[in-house]
Amino acid sequence: MKSQIKTFALFGAFAAGFCFPQAAALSFLIRYLIALMMFCSLLKMRASRRPLRKEHWLILAANLVLGMGSWAILYYSGYPVLAEAAFFTGITPTATAASAVTSMLGGRCDFVISSFLVTNIAMALLFPWLIPFVTGSETSGLFLHVAGSLFFVMGIPFIGVMLFRRLVKKQDFFLKAANNCAFSIWVFAIFLIIANAAKFLYSRSEGKSEVLAIALISAVICALGFFTGSRIGGKRRSLECGQSLGQKNTTLTIYLAMTYGVPAAALGPAFYVIWHNTWNAIQLWKRTRHLSEIAERRKKDV
Repeated sequence: MKSQIKTFALFGAFAAGFCFPQAAALSFLIRYLIALMMFCSLLKMRASRRPLRKEHWLILAANLVLGMGSWAILYYSGYPVLAEAAFFTGITPTATAASAVTSMLGGRCDFVISSFLVTNIAMALLFPWLIPFVTGSETSGLFLHVAGSLFFVMGIPFIGVMLFRRLVKKQDFFLKAANNCAFSIWVFAIFLIIANAAKFLYSRSEGKSEVLAIALISAVICALGFFTGSRIGGKRRSLECGQSLGQKNTTLTIYLAMTYGVPAAALGPAFYVIWHNTWNAIQLWKRTRHLSEIAERRKKDV
């Protein structure tokens, strides 16, 4: 039920953003909201001490292929706006929430936590090179600006979490507050992101067709992410690898797309929020039904 409510809330934020493009005037708040989201997410996460496996590196490689491959296909086909949207969607690393969803689905969350660390750290190091190349602004100034932006939305929250864990003794209250506030902050951020993209699209004659195209591209990348991840994992780690590659940290790339890409590029990872949450909701529903069927059979056997 909670996952369904969240999905509907995200759809509502999308609709409201398209209906009120005037809210784009508040888009300067997005970087602060996303930094706060990262802090809340990192606060709930504990590092895994298990060794990295070859699947972690394959997931990282697949992340790069999804982002750069989809960008190259669309860019050289003559669709630069769609290419940027595809890049920022496919290149997105593993989501902070992927470990929690994996655990609810009966998988090993420690494997996914390692995937989060590998993909997010690697992408943070690669983005200052990749983004100037993709956007066509290959300058040393842009490199430093991207690095500074990444530090603001990832580095500062990480430092904040480290200080919090050292200085605050009774953390339970703050952890509960983070759980309660994080999703509300995210919904408001999505509303502002979509409003900003809508303002850009309404100024273009092809706006509606571009929105539909970006939504479709985002859905295809989502399907490829979950499918490719499950293939990388094989029989033993199909679920864990599927979630690691399919459930993405769109918080980060939405901000980067808005800052360095055309405004419509942020729609790619923004639509992805709906697609991967919808698939997660379906997976959780199927698992709940499966467990209920097992419980019923046991009752009959008794």
